[in-house]
Amino acid sequence: PAFFLDNGWPQSAAVKPPFIQPTLVNGRAASYMNPDAQNGSGRLSRTYQTQVSVQQRLGNGLLELGWISTQARHIPAANLENLNQTPSEFLRLGDLLRRNINDPAVAAAGFSSPFPGFTGTLAQALRPYPQFQLINYIDSPAGSSSYHALVAKYEQRFTSGLAILASYTHSKFIANAIGTGRLQDATNRRAERAVVNSDIPHRLITSVAYDLPFGKGKRWLSAG
Repeated sequence: PAFFLDNGWPQSAAVKPPFIQPTLVNGRAASYMNPDAQNGSGRLSRTYQTQVSVQQRLGNGLLELGWISTQARHIPAANLENLNQTPSEFLRLGDLLRRNINDPAVAAAGFSSPFPGFTGTLAQALRPYPQFQLINYIDSPAGSSSYHALVAKYEQRFTSGLAILASYTHSKFIANAIGTGRLQDATNRRAERAVVNSDIPHRLITSVAYDLPFGKGKRWLSAG
């Protein structure tokens, strides 16, 4: 627990403003919001929709072939940003990254503490901002999604009492703003693109209605 109520409210839990304390979140995760609303937090998402179709009569029926596209951009996705990732070129150091900055093996490799009083691993010391852990980019508009579908539909209105409606869709739904897990590499966001869990590549819907030829005004048993 952070503290026990029986011991009273800790004085360090909240400091009344005004105060300036640059080291307030040292050693912890920090949050960042881009003040430029056009390119950062607060940017509205956009959706682009396109549909093209061709229709052709086939006897008493109608055949329609079409293409549907829905593109979403600037989806808020803080998990697609990591402003404090250890640069990828240091991955070659392997397990040395897990060692403490004061480890003799780290010093032998030519690395030292980024500032006086630093404590942590070599991986932490090599971050752009070694005093912080993760830096969360609030409402980062980095997410995107892409949906494409080929659609075929056949419709036959009542002919001799029979009506048919059949629709087939072949589609793919890809996005990078999936879930809340951390991204693999902040310098290669394309690696986060994947087929979403709700993707249904094949969808067939059919509806058949038949007006039975029995009863009043029908071919058989029209009287009585």
